[in-house]
Amino acid sequence: MITIRSKKIVLSLLGFISLLYISYVIYNSIHSINNITTYISLKNITIALIPCLFMLLFQSLLHVLIIEDIEGKRITSKIKLMASYSTSQIIRYLPGKVLGIIYQSEKLEKIVPKKTIWIANIHQTVINLGNSVIVLITVYIMLSLGMYLAITFAFISLLFLFFFIKQNFTYKLFNKFTSKNLKKLSLPSIKNNKVITEIIFLELEWLFYLLTWYLLSPNDIYGNGFILIGVAYAAASFIGMLAFIIPSGWLVREASFIWIGGVVGLSQNLLLVYSVIARVLFIVGDLLWALITATLYKIKKSGEKSESTTILG
Repeated sequence: MITIRSKKIVLSLLGFISLLYISYVIYNSIHSINNITTYISLKNITIALIPCLFMLLFQSLLHVLIIEDIEGKRITSKIKLMASYSTSQIIRYLPGKVLGIIYQSEKLEKIVPKKTIWIANIHQTVINLGNSVIVLITVYIMLSLGMYLAITFAFISLLFLFFFIKQNFTYKLFNKFTSKNLKKLSLPSIKNNKVITEIIFLELEWLFYLLTWYLLSPNDIYGNGFILIGVAYAAASFIGMLAFIIPSGWLVREASFIWIGGVVGLSQNLLLVYSVIARVLFIVGDLLWALITATLYKIKKSGEKSESTTILG
């Protein structure tokens, strides 16, 4: 049986190997990095924040939709939900990725039960992973076998994802693999009344993610290059996510990105530079989105206070 201590040792070793690998790439690339930076457009990187924010918008809207689906009613404090969710996404940069969910469940305790927050986050992670696997395979088929086969695969896979969500497999799998103590908590079920909307939000999230990479990619990458680099970073992000004791997959994501990108034929020197640029851009995107949602929530809250004061007056 694999113990928690064994997992921590393996994941710590993975982090150390990632550090060694990145150090090796830096050593080999140090003389050519200056040449690569000439292809970088600061204007494009700044503009890339716009689709990045739209990506985070649909991610947040999907989260709200899932919570409403679990609760079986419309949540009036949607902006508060979005603000707490966006803040929880920043907390994942700290040690212990569950801290973000704990923060969110505490913050929303008065309007949404803690159990709902936990199930919503698990469900969103599962369907996001499933959809991302579909996108990654679809891109591979498109680039190697042709567009028609890719469209056929994507259509069939999305039908499968639709029924996976509709039949509540997330909830069933969670109950199957959790302990008896967790089952006694009487976790809320997911009703899945808006599956099509969930899938649309998932695809829009991916669309704006790829658009971010289209603007972010260096000027000398043509054709489908931005898709390759974006897909490589997405795959690396999932590997980084598996290293759950490492905050936001630091180093593991970057090392995986450089290695995967190298496998599909991209320059390791270029990947090294863009692993840093992408990390900074997505952190800035998270911070900006958290600031936007927090500001909107404060404006809404102050407006409600003004209305109540006027009525009492």
